Amino acid sequence: MSTENLTLQAPPLLFLLAVAGFSAVASTRLCDAMLPALAHSFATSPAQASAAISSYAIAYGLMQWVYGPLGDRFGKPRVILLALAWCALGTAAAALATSLDALVLARAA
Repeated sequence: MSTENLTLQAPPLLFLLAVAGFSAVASTRLCDAMLPALAHSFATSPAQASAAISSYAIAYGLMQWVYGPLGDRFGKPRVILLALAWCALGTAAAALATSLDALVLARAA
């Protein structure tokens, strides 16, 4: 691969990586403002509804230990793509959740 091709491909890839990073951070804080609405929607207390926030934060933190070694072994781009695909599936499952337990599991995924 020539340097010219790498230079032409780098900006779009960098942009996609930036979008992925933004999405990860946005997903982390997404439910915070929705906590009262989540509690109301699932007829529970805000303390119980906060499990949707905590489950994502704990899973996100724990997976940092997993992503590093996986990235070293299988390649960082492949691990990033798989993590993004899993995150998209988890987000879709969270959007379709009909119970607080389902939402908590989807957010943890």
